Amino acid sequence: MTQRTGTVDGDRCHFCEEVIVRNKGKVNESYIGEIGEFWSVKLNDSVLAHPDCLPLGIDAVFSGEDPEWKMA
Repeated sequence: MTQRTGTVDGDRCHFCEEVIVRNKGKVNESYIGEIGEFWSVKLNDSVLAHPDCLPLGIDAVFSGEDPEWKMA
């Protein structure tokens, strides 16, 4: 698995690199499926990703137990 760096670009999940599909044409453009914006302490940047793809899981992010990833 290759991790990408960079700001939120909305094209692929940061972890699994699956294409993130947007609901185009909506007033508030959104994503199809579960997508979150996560802040990486290590990268000092935010990325888009599936919550299930986080290395320690979304529960570790919510509880503050993940030392690298936070909700953006």
